Amino acid sequence: MTKINRTPANKKPYNLFGTLAWEECEGGVRIAALQEKAFSVTIPREIEGMPVVALGNGCFAGQETLEEIILPDTLREVGSFAFAGCRALRVLNLPDSVEVLGSHMIQDTAITAFTLPRGVTALPVGVFSYCKGLETVVLHDGLRSIGAHAFFNTRVGEAEPLVLPDSVENIEAGAFFNVCGPISLKTTLPVDPFWTSDLPAPHDPQSHLSFSLNLKAGKVLRDAAARLAPVSAEARLLRELGVVTSKEARGRVWNAYWEVHLSMREQLAALRKEQGAAWSEEDLRYLNDLLLLSCGLRYVFSDGDVKVGLAEEKDPD
Repeated sequence: MTKINRTPANKKPYNLFGTLAWEECEGGVRIAALQEKAFSVTIPREIEGMPVVALGNGCFAGQETLEEIILPDTLREVGSFAFAGCRALRVLNLPDSVEVLGSHMIQDTAITAFTLPRGVTALPVGVFSYCKGLETVVLHDGLRSIGAHAFFNTRVGEAEPLVLPDSVENIEAGAFFNVCGPISLKTTLPVDPFWTSDLPAPHDPQSHLSFSLNLKAGKVLRDAAARLAPVSAEARLLRELGVVTSKEARGRVWNAYWEVHLSMREQLAALRKEQGAAWSEEDLRYLNDLLLLSCGLRYVFSDGDVKVGLAEEKDPD
């Protein structure tokens, strides 16, 4: 089988448990990576007498042959992009012991149904994004928030309504943006049309960016995000694996972002002219902010200038 080097540069090699790389963390053991391609993986409850409590960021990302994973009831946290790109993975049963899910956790997998663990109170940004076969999600009382683009490009709500529990207090704009089929929600919250629209409402209520124009601009934004998101995901994974430094990852992201940004700006300017709408620079900046959010990016201050980097990264010194 193909060997995968998952040890970050300038760090002591991970401990190994069979083909699983692991490291100690608060409360027990974190699984860092799978060292070889596999069809089925079982995560043990303990390693060297310590409970397995976490799956690290990107630990199984890109494992395109992975069809099955069995998880222990000691697990408390699943990191960002943990299963992203596992395109053969159709079923993921998380134990109710899990309390924290990372952003884009199962992005771009073949999962068709998902039951949220009862310990989880927040769905993070993009958690189910690009799961094009996902039709059924079971939520529970205790869930309080749903992040932006949580259900982006899924089929949730197409076959049957997605029932939101009464405990949900906040749904970020765009949470159900670009679902593949019509979505029906059952909720006690006042329905906000921007939950399911291409763009959330502008910050300025007097903005010229009308709802109808939102839908047209949304296609431009969606195309831009489709170009930038894979670059962002690759840079994040390569940095996580130590293949590139944080600075090199920023460089990859910045070059791709700037090209996409200019293209998006030209298309939006043409749309503005076509519609005769007097958009302000604030509106355009807001659309750009949403592009960064959808791709897991943010502005960072680097080398004396404002650039773009990974959302979880601290500003460089």
